[in-house]
Amino acid sequence: MYKEAIKALTEKACASIRYRTRKEILEENPNIKDYLDEILDDRRVEYVLSWQRPNGFLGQILHGGRIPKVKGYTYSTARRRGGLTFSA
Repeated sequence: MYKEAIKALTEKACASIRYRTRKEILEENPNIKDYLDEILDDRRVEYVLSWQRPNGFLGQILHGGRIPKVKGYTYSTARRRGGLTFSA
């Protein structure tokens, strides 16, 4: 029933989703090193990591709050449901 969805997630999704699908759904033991460069090169990951403050929090509070404005990024959640889009 879910074979086509899982196949799409493991073959066509971003590296983070491919890794987590293999690890958490298929219960495999994928090597994170095979995915790490691609994950860290993802602009969405780079953007979220730019929020990190010296105390380790991402943004103003531990579990939520507004998305902070970061110089050099313009972001939108309106163009695509469920995802951030960026322009430089």
